[in-house]
Amino acid sequence: MVKCNYCGKIVHGGIARMKQLLAHVSGQVEACLKVSKEMSTLLRKHLSEGSKERAFIKVKKEHLMKILIEEAFHEIGDAESEDEIKVSELEEIERRQLKQTMRVVK
Repeated sequence: MVKCNYCGKIVHGGIARMKQLLAHVSGQVEACLKVSKEMSTLLRKHLSEGSKERAFIKVKKEHLMKILIEEAFHEIGDAESEDEIKVSELEEIERRQLKQTMRVVK
């Protein structure tokens, strides 16, 4: 729960909703009528950049996971068929790849 310093409205949902209130983003909360236009514009730009950055990180993660999965299949390429690959081996490879992906993304 957060209280707006401009209009005094209490917003449930945290700082993200408060930013939407001040930036006049429709849909989640009612806009604060006492915030300056400059502050509203600045926060709207901030929210937009955050969305773009999260989308970029998501695409980057998916790309890295695709590469790591391809590498994993090369590691186990000695098996004659996919049926011979043990589930535990795949789980271990996926766990290592996920850790590696998270390190790269950070």
